Order: sequence, then structure tokens, then C-alpha cells
Amino acid sequence: MIFCFILIFLLPHQLLTVEWSNGTLSRWKRVQKSRVTIVDPSLVTGPNSLLNLAELTTRNLEEYIGEMDHPTTTEKALEFVATYGLLANERECEQDWCSQYMSLVKDSSKKNDMLVWRCSTCKSDGMSSKVSIRENSFFEGLRIPLQKVLYIAADWIENPTKTAKDSAAYFETSENTISDYHEWFRDMTQQWWEREAGMNKNIMLGGPGTIVEIDESAMYKAKYHRGHMLRRPTIWIFGMLERGTGKAAMFVVPRRNRRTLFPLIQAHVRPRKLTE
Repeated sequence: MIFCFILIFLLPHQLLTVEWSNGTLSRWKRVQKSRVTIVDPSLVTGPNSLLNLAELTTRNLEEYIGEMDHPTTTEKALEFVATYGLLANERECEQDWCSQYMSLVKDSSKKNDMLVWRCSTCKSDGMSSKVSIRENSFFEGLRIPLQKVLYIAADWIENPTKTAKDSAAYFETSENTISDYHEWFRDMTQQWWEREAGMNKNIMLGGPGTIVEIDESAMYKAKYHRGHMLRRPTIWIFGMLERGTGKAAMFVVPRRNRRTLFPLIQAHVRPRKLTE
């Protein structure tokens, strides 16, 4: 568990360090204004790098983002999402006349994050200078801790037939909130699917020493924007993923038998490669 989270302002000769103690910003060492980042920019790899991690599940997620509701692990989750490009690692002021790097400061009004981006130049001029750390991100508008959002998403992926009522009871939140989150997850998944599926026609996977993983998954059509899955038509998705690169191909299939799936493998996986 991480109890000290360090934000480094990248200047050739000066650093600004912020220490965490029990989930609270406790000590500031003031130096000249500089570029502020959540993690060292060299560590930022982008969302596709998540595919190179060991499989993320509700059972091992704590290793990456901390406990779901524990305030002292908020910084661990923040560091994780910044590293993988799910949240801005730094921010410049959006005022046309300013464009200075913003500082990361504590804000007790943000009970879930306790942090905001703030432009000290605009603040000195009496202008609005605060920006949510979630702005223009996957988490914008969500009013629960970052790590809890990820736990809910992981649970939704692992348990597609789980009702919103059961999820709400487990995560100690309202059924309407869970239903809204699940609908949002479905919308994003559909957008990603449509983008990736449009590239499937001529895609080829595999290569020397490359592993192509294959799997199938049942999808359901949402009804009345709620999470009840019973008595709905099942749509089977057959997917192939090239390990280490994130390249993938997905297909809606009427059946899951060899006659249906094997031609897809032959058409999109180079021969004599290892397939799992």
C-alpha cells in the first residue's frame, strides 16, 4: 500500500514535492512555478499498454489501484490511471492569453479526489482558475472515487448477467446509479466494437513468436436501459487478440462450432503460429 505519493514538477534545477500522509496532502516545499505532472512523463504509456498487464480482475485489482473505498489508496488509483492515459497527467491553462502549466492542489470540496488543477497565474488575477482532475476523461461526471468506478467496471465485465440490484447492494450505492453506469459501459463498448469491427475485414494477426488469443463472449441487448438479462436474445462475439500489441479482430457469429469459427481463424491468423 502506498502512503507517500510524490508529484514532480519537471524543471532542470528545481523540484516541488507534495507528500501524502494517510490520504492527506501534508507538506509543501514551495519553489518556483514549473511543469506539474502526476507521474513522471516517461512512465505514461497509454491505454493500450493495459493489454500487457496480467489479466485484471476484481480479485487482483487491489494490487494496481488499492482498496475500493479506502481513502489512503486514492493516490495509488490516481497514479495508475495517469500512467495508462485514462486521466490527464498534466494540464495547461485553457485561457488563450495564459497557457501556463497548472498546479495540482488540494481541494476539500472534492470529497472523492481531494485534488484539482489550478492556474496560479489566473488565480492571482482574480479569475476562475480551477479544473477538475477528471475533466475530458473517462471519469468526468462520475461522483464516486476513481477506484470504485474501476471496480464496478471490472465486476460488470466479469458478471454480464448480474442484475443492477445485486450490483447496487454489493457496491453500496443506488440501483439507478449502477444502471446508469452499466448503460454507459455498454455504450462505450459498442463504440469501441464498431470502430474495431470496421477494421476487421483485412486484418491479419500473428507473426514470428507471436501468441494470438481467441475467445468468445455472450452479449445481450439492453432493455429499457436496465441491467436485467433474462429472456433476451443472445449475440455471440468471437474475438482474436494479438498479445503484446493490442491488435484485435472481432466477429458476430451465429454459432460457436468449428465450422463457423475455424474459417475466421484461417482468414485472419497467419499460419504456423501459436494460438491459445
